[in-house]
Amino acid sequence: MRKILFGGVKKNKSCSLLRYSLVAAGIALTSLCASASSADAATYYVSVKGSNQDGKTWASAWKEFDQINWNKVSARDTIVLDGGNGNSSMTYYSCLKIPIPNIVVTRTSEPGHNGLVILEGGGRYGAPLPMGIAIMAMGVRLEGLGWRGISVRNCGVGLTTGANYTNVLVRNVELRNNRLGAVVAGNNSRFDQIISHDNTDRNFSTEGCGSSETVSLTSSWIYNTTPGATSSMPSRGIQSASGKSSTLNINRCVIGPGLSTGVEVNDYVYILNSLLINATDVNIGVFNKATGNSPLFPHRFKAKNVTSFMTNRSSVRNYSHYCVGAQSAPTGGPGVITAAMENSIFYGGEVYLRPDQRYATDTTQFRVTGNTMALSDTMVDPKFKSDVGSVPDDANFNTLNQLDFSLQATSPAQGRGSNLSSSRSLTGP
Repeated sequence: MRKILFGGVKKNKSCSLLRYSLVAAGIALTSLCASASSADAATYYVSVKGSNQDGKTWASAWKEFDQINWNKVSARDTIVLDGGNGNSSMTYYSCLKIPIPNIVVTRTSEPGHNGLVILEGGGRYGAPLPMGIAIMAMGVRLEGLGWRGISVRNCGVGLTTGANYTNVLVRNVELRNNRLGAVVAGNNSRFDQIISHDNTDRNFSTEGCGSSETVSLTSSWIYNTTPGATSSMPSRGIQSASGKSSTLNINRCVIGPGLSTGVEVNDYVYILNSLLINATDVNIGVFNKATGNSPLFPHRFKAKNVTSFMTNRSSVRNYSHYCVGAQSAPTGGPGVITAAMENSIFYGGEVYLRPDQRYATDTTQFRVTGNTMALSDTMVDPKFKSDVGSVPDDANFNTLNQLDFSLQATSPAQGRGSNLSSSRSLTGP
Protein backbone atom coordinates (compact mmCIF):
# COMPACT_ATOMS: atom_id res chain seq x y z
CA MET A 1 0.00 0.00 0.00
CA ARG A 2 1.36 3.42 -1.01
CA LYS A 3 1.83 5.83 1.83
CA ILE A 4 0.41 9.34 1.62
CA LEU A 5 2.99 11.79 2.90
CA PHE A 6 1.33 15.07 3.80
CA GLY A 7 4.73 16.69 4.19
CA GLY A 8 5.89 15.57 0.75
CA VAL A 9 7.25 17.95 -1.90
CA LYS A 10 4.37 17.56 -4.28
CA LYS A 11 1.86 18.10 -1.54
CA ASN A 12 3.65 21.22 -0.35
CA LYS A 13 3.74 22.65 -3.87
CA SER A 14 0.07 21.92 -4.37
CA CYS A 15 -0.87 23.51 -1.04
CA SER A 16 1.24 26.55 -1.81
CA LEU A 17 -0.52 27.01 -5.13
CA LEU A 18 -3.87 26.61 -3.41
CA ARG A 19 -2.97 29.10 -0.69
CA TYR A 20 -1.69 31.57 -3.29
CA SER A 21 -4.89 31.24 -5.30
CA LEU A 22 -7.04 31.84 -2.22
CA VAL A 23 -4.98 34.85 -1.14
CA ALA A 24 -5.07 36.30 -4.64
CA ALA A 25 -8.81 35.76 -4.81
CA GLY A 26 -9.20 37.44 -1.41
CA ILE A 27 -7.15 40.44 -2.50
CA ALA A 28 -9.13 40.72 -5.71
CA LEU A 29 -12.40 40.50 -3.81
CA THR A 30 -11.25 43.13 -1.31
CA SER A 31 -10.15 45.44 -4.12
CA LEU A 32 -13.43 44.88 -5.90
CA CYS A 33 -15.41 45.72 -2.75
CA ALA A 34 -13.29 48.81 -2.10
CA SER A 35 -13.74 49.94 -5.71
CA ALA A 36 -17.47 49.36 -5.50
CA SER A 37 -17.65 51.27 -2.24
CA SER A 38 -15.59 54.12 -3.71
CA ALA A 39 -17.71 54.12 -6.84
CA ASP A 40 -20.88 54.23 -4.78
CA ALA A 41 -19.75 57.33 -2.82
CA ALA A 42 -20.33 60.60 -4.66
CA THR A 43 -19.40 64.24 -4.13
CA TYR A 44 -21.91 67.01 -4.72
CA TYR A 45 -21.38 70.76 -4.78
CA VAL A 46 -23.34 73.76 -3.51
CA SER A 47 -22.46 77.25 -4.74
CA VAL A 48 -24.32 80.49 -5.33
CA LYS A 49 -22.41 80.66 -8.61
CA GLY A 50 -23.61 77.24 -9.82
CA SER A 51 -26.18 76.61 -12.57
CA ASN A 52 -28.45 74.62 -10.20
CA GLN A 53 -28.43 71.46 -12.35
CA ASP A 54 -27.09 68.11 -11.11
CA GLY A 55 -24.69 69.36 -8.38
CA LYS A 56 -21.83 67.21 -9.69
CA THR A 57 -19.37 70.06 -10.41
CA TRP A 58 -18.87 73.66 -9.32
CA ALA A 59 -20.37 74.74 -12.65
CA SER A 60 -23.52 72.64 -12.19
CA ALA A 61 -23.69 73.12 -8.42
CA TRP A 62 -26.95 73.58 -6.55
CA LYS A 63 -27.31 77.30 -5.87
CA GLU A 64 -28.93 77.21 -2.44
CA PHE A 65 -29.30 74.84 0.50
CA ASP A 66 -33.01 74.40 -0.20
CA GLN A 67 -32.17 73.48 -3.81
CA ILE A 68 -30.17 70.37 -2.87
CA ASN A 69 -31.77 67.32 -4.53
CA TRP A 70 -31.70 64.94 -1.56
CA ASN A 71 -33.19 62.17 -3.72
CA LYS A 72 -29.77 61.89 -5.38
CA VAL A 73 -27.76 61.81 -2.15
CA SER A 74 -26.94 58.52 -0.41
CA ALA A 75 -25.04 57.39 2.67
CA ARG A 76 -21.24 57.90 2.41
CA ASP A 77 -21.67 60.82 0.00
CA THR A 78 -20.05 64.21 0.58
CA ILE A 79 -21.64 67.61 0.02
CA VAL A 80 -19.10 70.39 -0.44
CA LEU A 81 -20.02 74.03 0.29
CA ASP A 82 -18.51 76.95 -1.60
CA GLY A 83 -17.20 79.74 0.64
CA GLY A 84 -16.05 82.00 -2.18
CA ASN A 85 -12.52 83.26 -2.49
CA GLY A 86 -10.29 82.36 0.46
CA ASN A 87 -10.12 86.00 1.58
CA SER A 88 -13.89 86.53 1.51
CA SER A 89 -17.12 84.57 2.03
CA MET A 90 -20.23 83.29 0.31
CA THR A 91 -23.70 83.84 1.77
CA TYR A 92 -26.70 81.53 1.57
CA TYR A 93 -30.25 82.40 2.60
CA SER A 94 -32.12 79.13 3.12
CA CYS A 95 -32.26 76.39 5.77
CA LEU A 96 -29.76 73.56 5.44
CA LYS A 97 -31.78 70.42 6.25
CA ILE A 98 -29.76 67.19 6.28
CA PRO A 99 -32.05 64.11 6.12
CA ILE A 100 -29.59 61.48 4.84
CA PRO A 101 -27.63 59.37 7.38
CA ASN A 102 -23.85 58.92 7.40
CA ILE A 103 -22.93 61.73 5.02
CA VAL A 104 -20.38 64.53 5.25
CA VAL A 105 -21.32 68.17 4.70
CA THR A 106 -18.21 70.33 4.63
CA ARG A 107 -16.81 73.69 3.66
CA THR A 108 -14.27 73.05 0.94
CA SER A 109 -10.52 73.55 1.24
CA GLU A 110 -10.18 73.96 -2.52
CA PRO A 111 -8.45 77.23 -3.52
CA GLY A 112 -10.85 79.77 -4.93
CA HIS A 113 -13.75 78.31 -2.98
CA ASN A 114 -12.34 78.08 0.55
CA GLY A 115 -13.71 81.29 2.03
CA LEU A 116 -16.23 81.34 4.87
CA VAL A 117 -19.71 79.89 4.48
CA ILE A 118 -22.40 82.20 5.89
CA LEU A 119 -26.02 81.19 6.39
CA GLU A 120 -27.93 84.46 6.76
CA GLY A 121 -31.40 83.84 8.20
CA GLY A 122 -32.68 87.38 8.40
CA GLY A 123 -31.82 88.94 5.08
CA ARG A 124 -33.29 88.02 1.76
CA TYR A 125 -36.76 86.79 2.70
CA GLY A 126 -37.77 89.42 5.25
CA ALA A 127 -38.85 87.44 8.33
CA PRO A 128 -36.04 85.44 9.98
CA LEU A 129 -35.70 81.80 9.04
CA PRO A 130 -37.16 79.63 11.81
CA MET A 131 -34.21 77.25 11.44
CA GLY A 132 -30.65 77.57 10.18
CA ILE A 133 -29.20 74.04 10.11
CA ALA A 134 -31.34 70.99 10.95
CA ILE A 135 -29.64 67.57 11.17
CA MET A 136 -32.32 64.92 10.84
CA ALA A 137 -30.34 61.70 10.46
CA MET A 138 -27.76 59.63 12.32
CA GLY A 139 -24.03 59.67 11.66
CA VAL A 140 -23.98 63.06 9.95
CA ARG A 141 -20.68 64.97 9.99
CA LEU A 142 -20.87 68.76 9.55
CA GLU A 143 -17.39 70.30 9.20
CA GLY A 144 -16.45 73.99 8.96
CA LEU A 145 -12.70 73.34 8.50
CA GLY A 146 -11.46 76.06 10.87
CA TRP A 147 -12.85 78.37 13.53
CA ARG A 148 -16.10 80.06 12.36
CA GLY A 149 -15.75 78.22 9.03
CA ILE A 150 -19.55 77.94 8.81
CA SER A 151 -21.47 80.83 10.40
CA VAL A 152 -25.22 80.72 11.07
CA ARG A 153 -26.82 84.09 11.81
CA ASN A 154 -30.18 85.71 12.57
CA CYS A 155 -32.35 82.58 12.61
CA GLY A 156 -34.96 81.39 15.08
CA VAL A 157 -32.72 78.43 15.95
CA GLY A 158 -29.20 78.37 14.57
CA LEU A 159 -28.56 74.62 14.80
CA THR A 160 -30.70 71.68 15.83
CA THR A 161 -30.11 67.93 15.94
CA GLY A 162 -32.94 65.53 16.76
CA ALA A 163 -33.25 63.05 19.59
CA ASN A 164 -32.33 59.47 18.67
CA TYR A 165 -30.15 60.61 15.75
CA THR A 166 -26.95 59.13 17.12
CA ASN A 167 -23.25 59.72 16.41
CA VAL A 168 -23.57 63.18 14.92
CA LEU A 169 -20.40 65.30 14.72
CA VAL A 170 -20.51 69.08 14.28
CA ARG A 171 -17.21 70.96 14.19
CA ASN A 172 -16.06 74.55 13.52
CA VAL A 173 -19.47 76.19 13.37
CA GLU A 174 -20.32 79.69 14.60
CA LEU A 175 -23.83 80.47 15.88
CA ARG A 176 -24.47 84.18 16.37
CA ASN A 177 -27.39 86.58 16.84
CA ASN A 178 -30.03 83.85 16.62
CA ARG A 179 -32.88 83.56 19.10
CA LEU A 180 -31.53 80.15 20.16
CA GLY A 181 -27.99 79.24 19.23
CA ALA A 182 -28.13 75.44 19.31
CA VAL A 183 -30.74 72.97 20.60
CA VAL A 184 -29.10 69.56 20.24
CA ALA A 185 -29.62 65.90 21.07
CA GLY A 186 -28.64 62.43 19.92
CA ASN A 187 -26.67 59.83 21.86
CA ASN A 188 -22.88 60.02 21.36
CA SER A 189 -23.27 63.30 19.46
CA ARG A 190 -20.24 65.59 19.60
CA PHE A 191 -19.95 69.34 19.11
CA ASP A 192 -16.37 70.53 18.79
CA GLN A 193 -14.86 74.00 18.29
CA ILE A 194 -18.25 75.64 18.41
CA ILE A 195 -18.43 79.42 18.88
CA SER A 196 -21.92 80.38 20.03
CA HIS A 197 -22.51 83.97 21.06
CA ASP A 198 -25.02 86.80 21.34
CA ASN A 199 -28.01 84.53 20.86
CA THR A 200 -30.89 86.18 22.69
CA ASP A 201 -32.14 83.22 24.74
CA ARG A 202 -29.76 80.25 25.02
CA ASN A 203 -26.43 79.82 23.28
CA PHE A 204 -26.21 76.02 23.62
CA SER A 205 -28.89 73.67 24.95
CA THR A 206 -29.40 69.91 25.18
CA GLU A 207 -33.07 70.38 26.05
CA GLY A 208 -34.01 68.32 22.98
CA CYS A 209 -32.31 65.17 24.34
CA GLY A 210 -34.20 61.92 24.59
CA SER A 211 -33.94 59.55 27.53
CA SER A 212 -30.41 58.64 28.67
CA GLU A 213 -28.61 60.30 25.78
CA THR A 214 -25.04 61.60 26.10
CA VAL A 215 -23.87 64.76 24.33
CA SER A 216 -20.37 66.26 24.39
CA LEU A 217 -19.32 69.89 23.92
CA THR A 218 -15.56 70.27 23.56
CA SER A 219 -13.03 73.04 22.84
CA SER A 220 -15.77 75.63 22.41
CA TRP A 221 -16.39 79.27 23.35
CA ILE A 222 -19.79 80.42 24.60
CA TYR A 223 -20.21 84.16 25.33
CA ASN A 224 -22.03 87.45 24.76
CA THR A 225 -20.43 90.73 23.81
CA THR A 226 -23.05 92.61 25.86
CA PRO A 227 -23.62 91.54 29.47
CA GLY A 228 -26.60 89.48 30.53
CA ALA A 229 -28.88 89.79 27.55
CA THR A 230 -29.32 91.16 24.06
CA SER A 231 -33.09 91.43 24.49
CA SER A 232 -35.62 91.41 27.32
CA MET A 233 -34.82 87.71 27.93
CA PRO A 234 -31.55 86.90 29.68
CA SER A 235 -29.09 85.12 27.43
CA ARG A 236 -27.86 81.92 29.01
CA GLY A 237 -24.69 80.08 28.12
CA ILE A 238 -25.13 76.31 28.33
CA GLN A 239 -28.37 74.62 29.42
CA SER A 240 -28.64 70.90 30.03
CA ALA A 241 -31.77 68.83 29.49
CA SER A 242 -34.31 68.48 32.26
CA GLY A 243 -35.64 65.19 33.62
CA LYS A 244 -34.30 62.99 30.82
CA SER A 245 -31.46 61.27 32.74
CA SER A 246 -29.27 62.57 29.92
CA THR A 247 -25.62 63.52 30.31
CA LEU A 248 -23.83 66.61 29.06
CA ASN A 249 -20.02 66.49 29.02
CA ILE A 250 -18.33 69.89 28.80
CA ASN A 251 -14.58 69.68 28.25
CA ARG A 252 -12.03 72.39 27.58
CA CYS A 253 -14.48 75.23 27.04
CA VAL A 254 -14.47 78.97 27.75
CA ILE A 255 -17.87 80.02 29.08
CA GLY A 256 -18.32 83.79 29.19
CA PRO A 257 -18.09 86.64 29.59
CA GLY A 258 -21.42 88.43 29.14
CA LEU A 259 -23.80 85.58 30.05
CA SER A 260 -26.63 85.68 32.57
CA THR A 261 -25.98 82.00 33.47
CA GLY A 262 -22.79 80.19 32.55
CA VAL A 263 -23.91 76.57 32.92
CA GLU A 264 -27.47 75.62 33.91
CA VAL A 265 -27.54 72.12 35.38
CA ASN A 266 -30.92 70.43 35.01
CA ASP A 267 -29.80 66.82 34.64
CA TYR A 268 -26.34 65.16 34.70
CA VAL A 269 -23.50 67.54 33.82
CA TYR A 270 -19.72 67.08 33.93
CA ILE A 271 -17.45 70.11 33.43
CA LEU A 272 -13.76 69.41 32.86
CA ASN A 273 -10.83 71.76 32.29
CA SER A 274 -12.99 74.80 31.56
CA LEU A 275 -12.90 78.54 32.28
CA LEU A 276 -16.03 80.43 33.40
CA ILE A 277 -15.94 84.23 33.29
CA ASN A 278 -18.30 86.52 35.22
CA ALA A 279 -21.91 85.58 34.52
CA THR A 280 -24.30 88.26 35.79
CA ASP A 281 -26.44 85.75 37.73
CA VAL A 282 -24.53 82.51 38.29
CA ASN A 283 -21.50 80.83 36.74
CA ILE A 284 -22.72 77.32 37.63
CA GLY A 285 -26.35 76.93 38.68
CA VAL A 286 -28.07 73.70 39.69
CA PHE A 287 -31.80 74.06 39.14
CA ASN A 288 -34.44 71.68 40.52
CA LYS A 289 -37.45 71.26 38.27
CA ALA A 290 -40.73 69.82 39.54
CA THR A 291 -43.89 69.18 37.57
CA GLY A 292 -47.24 68.89 39.33
CA ASN A 293 -46.92 66.44 42.20
CA SER A 294 -43.80 64.81 40.83
CA PRO A 295 -40.66 64.91 42.98
CA LEU A 296 -37.69 67.07 42.16
CA PHE A 297 -35.58 65.56 39.42
CA PRO A 298 -32.26 64.18 40.68
CA HIS A 299 -29.11 65.98 39.58
CA ARG A 300 -25.53 64.88 39.28
CA PHE A 301 -22.93 67.57 38.75
CA LYS A 302 -19.15 67.32 38.69
CA ALA A 303 -16.51 69.95 38.02
CA LYS A 304 -12.84 69.08 37.73
CA ASN A 305 -10.01 71.50 36.94
CA VAL A 306 -12.43 74.38 36.52
CA THR A 307 -11.56 78.05 36.95
CA SER A 308 -14.47 80.32 37.90
CA PHE A 309 -14.03 84.10 38.08
CA MET A 310 -16.56 86.71 39.14
CA THR A 311 -16.36 90.35 40.07
CA ASN A 312 -17.66 91.19 43.55
CA ARG A 313 -21.11 92.22 42.47
CA SER A 314 -23.21 92.27 39.34
CA SER A 315 -23.84 95.94 38.62
CA VAL A 316 -25.99 94.93 35.65
CA ARG A 317 -28.48 93.09 37.88
CA ASN A 318 -27.67 95.09 41.01
CA TYR A 319 -27.45 92.17 43.40
CA SER A 320 -24.95 89.53 44.41
CA HIS A 321 -24.23 86.85 41.87
CA TYR A 322 -23.18 83.27 42.45
CA CYS A 323 -20.05 81.45 41.42
CA VAL A 324 -21.90 78.20 42.18
CA GLY A 325 -25.38 77.70 43.56
CA ALA A 326 -28.29 75.31 43.87
CA GLN A 327 -31.91 76.34 43.77
CA SER A 328 -32.84 74.39 46.93
CA ALA A 329 -29.51 74.83 48.71
CA PRO A 330 -30.69 75.69 52.26
CA THR A 331 -33.56 73.21 52.49
CA GLY A 332 -33.04 70.61 49.76
CA GLY A 333 -33.23 67.03 50.97
CA PRO A 334 -30.32 64.65 50.69
CA GLY A 335 -29.96 63.03 47.30
CA VAL A 336 -31.67 65.83 45.41
CA ILE A 337 -28.33 67.22 44.31
CA THR A 338 -25.10 65.30 44.01
CA ALA A 339 -22.31 67.79 43.40
CA ALA A 340 -18.58 67.27 43.42
CA MET A 341 -15.81 69.72 42.61
CA GLU A 342 -12.14 68.77 42.38
CA ASN A 343 -8.89 70.62 41.72
CA SER A 344 -10.79 73.80 40.91
CA ILE A 345 -10.41 77.53 41.59
CA PHE A 346 -13.26 79.86 42.55
CA TYR A 347 -12.40 83.56 42.61
CA GLY A 348 -15.23 85.91 43.58
CA GLY A 349 -18.98 85.44 43.67
CA GLU A 350 -21.20 83.82 46.27
CA VAL A 351 -21.55 80.15 47.17
CA TYR A 352 -25.15 79.01 47.54
CA LEU A 353 -24.87 75.39 48.61
CA ARG A 354 -26.04 73.61 51.74
CA PRO A 355 -23.76 74.74 54.60
CA ASP A 356 -23.79 71.36 56.30
CA GLN A 357 -22.17 69.56 53.35
CA ARG A 358 -18.72 69.72 51.74
CA TYR A 359 -18.88 69.60 47.97
CA ALA A 360 -15.25 70.10 46.98
CA THR A 361 -11.80 68.56 47.40
CA ASP A 362 -8.42 70.15 46.61
CA THR A 363 -10.19 73.39 45.69
CA THR A 364 -8.94 76.97 46.10
CA GLN A 365 -11.35 79.83 46.82
CA PHE A 366 -10.70 83.55 47.24
CA ARG A 367 -12.93 86.60 47.73
CA VAL A 368 -15.89 84.23 47.84
CA THR A 369 -18.91 84.86 50.08
CA GLY A 370 -21.91 82.78 51.17
CA ASN A 371 -21.64 79.18 52.34
CA THR A 372 -17.92 79.04 51.68
CA MET A 373 -17.36 76.00 53.91
CA ALA A 374 -19.02 73.98 51.16
CA LEU A 375 -15.84 74.53 49.09
CA SER A 376 -12.92 74.93 51.46
CA ASP A 377 -11.90 75.88 55.00
CA THR A 378 -9.70 78.76 53.91
CA MET A 379 -9.31 81.68 51.48
CA VAL A 380 -6.14 81.60 49.40
CA ASP A 381 -5.24 83.98 46.56
CA PRO A 382 -4.48 81.78 43.51
CA LYS A 383 -2.32 84.57 41.99
CA PHE A 384 -3.43 84.76 38.38
CA LYS A 385 -1.09 86.56 36.00
CA SER A 386 -3.70 89.30 35.48
CA ASP A 387 -4.62 91.52 38.42
CA VAL A 388 -8.21 90.28 38.49
CA GLY A 389 -8.81 91.77 41.92
CA SER A 390 -8.81 95.27 40.43
CA VAL A 391 -11.40 94.50 37.73
CA PRO A 392 -14.48 96.75 38.28
CA ASP A 393 -17.95 95.30 38.67
CA ASP A 394 -19.12 96.91 35.43
CA ALA A 395 -16.16 95.69 33.34
CA ASN A 396 -17.09 95.36 29.68
CA PHE A 397 -16.54 92.42 27.37
CA ASN A 398 -13.16 93.57 26.07
CA THR A 399 -11.75 94.09 29.56
CA LEU A 400 -12.91 90.68 30.79
CA ASN A 401 -11.82 88.91 27.63
CA GLN A 402 -8.28 90.29 27.90
CA LEU A 403 -7.68 88.81 31.37
CA ASP A 404 -5.03 86.11 31.72
CA PHE A 405 -6.07 83.38 34.15
CA SER A 406 -2.86 81.39 33.96
CA LEU A 407 -1.12 80.99 37.32
CA GLN A 408 2.02 82.78 38.41
CA ALA A 409 5.05 80.62 39.16
CA THR A 410 4.57 81.31 42.88
CA SER A 411 0.87 80.42 42.88
CA PRO A 412 -0.27 78.21 45.77
CA ALA A 413 -2.92 76.75 43.45
CA GLN A 414 -0.55 74.96 41.06
CA GLY A 415 -2.26 71.93 39.51
CA ARG A 416 -5.70 73.40 40.11
CA GLY A 417 -8.03 75.18 37.77
CA SER A 418 -8.17 75.01 33.98
CA ASN A 419 -5.15 75.11 31.70
CA LEU A 420 -7.18 77.52 29.55
CA SER A 421 -6.06 81.03 30.48
CA SER A 422 -8.37 82.97 28.12
CA SER A 423 -10.39 82.61 24.94
CA ARG A 424 -7.16 83.22 22.99
CA SER A 425 -5.60 80.11 24.50
CA LEU A 426 -8.48 78.20 22.94
CA THR A 427 -9.04 79.86 19.56
CA GLY A 428 -5.70 81.57 18.98
CA PRO A 429 -5.08 85.29 18.32
